[in-house]
Amino acid sequence: MRKRGKKKEEKKEKEVALEMLKEGASIEFIAKVTHLDKKEIEYLRKIL
Repeated sequence: MRKRGKKKEEKKEKEVALEMLKEGASIEFIAKVTHLDKKEIEYLRKIL
């Protein structure tokens, strides 16, 4: 059950990161706010 909760939380963080990227936020700022890895955020930026 914890695994599912962690996956759900990570999905939510990615959704927030995508919205922040759309608004022009920097990768460093997004990483600080969402605690996602910078490489993951760079990947999300590429798929926008």
